[in-house]
Amino acid sequence: MKKTGIFWFFVLGLFLTTQARAHFLWVNPRAYHLETGEELVFTLGFGHHFPGPGGDFLEKSLLKELIIITPSGKRLVVETGAYPILFKTPALLKEGTYLVVAEKKPGFFSKTAHGFFRKPKNELEDVIECKFSKRYAKALITVGKAKGELYRQVLGQELEIILLKDPNSLRVGDELPIKVLYQGKPYPKAQVLATYEGFSPREKSYFSFAVRTNARGEATLRLDHRGPWLIKVSKINPYPEKEICDVETLVATFTFELP
Repeated sequence: MKKTGIFWFFVLGLFLTTQARAHFLWVNPRAYHLETGEELVFTLGFGHHFPGPGGDFLEKSLLKELIIITPSGKRLVVETGAYPILFKTPALLKEGTYLVVAEKKPGFFSKTAHGFFRKPKNELEDVIECKFSKRYAKALITVGKAKGELYRQVLGQELEIILLKDPNSLRVGDELPIKVLYQGKPYPKAQVLATYEGFSPREKSYFSFAVRTNARGEATLRLDHRGPWLIKVSKINPYPEKEICDVETLVATFTFELP
């Protein structure tokens, strides 16, 4: 089994973090490649950047959905592990590619002259800005040898990233084509951000690569480092009822490992 050392550093970071100021959600596996019969153990990162200096985490009570899809398409229940922020699957017995899918419960977050509150602005006073957030995440997991095309399956998330090639078939320097969907349709001119574990932020940017999708909602990423990668896409819409909130923010991520 191949492990990523940052995983347990993340777990320890929970107890050093007093408040999550999260911008996006991601699936953070202990290992992206498992042997047949192993359980998958992971956390859900919930912070400003990947992989983060200790990180913030999402607990199961804040989730709308958390499943793992097997190579045959079966959906397995994901349980909490030894700690509230740890999750684990049943033993994964079938060889091939799996997909972890997570969605946070949507909610309001308002900045006021008196602080921050998880309420709409019509329930508060002196509101500076209100956001209604939706967060989605996927991760590609391989048990034994990679098989199947789950990586490109459309699941119906409102904002969704689709991989058009299996990262297991790629190497450093190769290109990974992706597609971005919004409400099931291609999302053109979407800014796609990507980074890898170990990237050193430059000029306040936590991402090593940026590109925009074309008219078909497609873009190509150049993978120049081995190890875990994260792809991120965002969308901001006006909130339909201005007296309740100002904007709706959607963020989707996809994590995987380049061999």
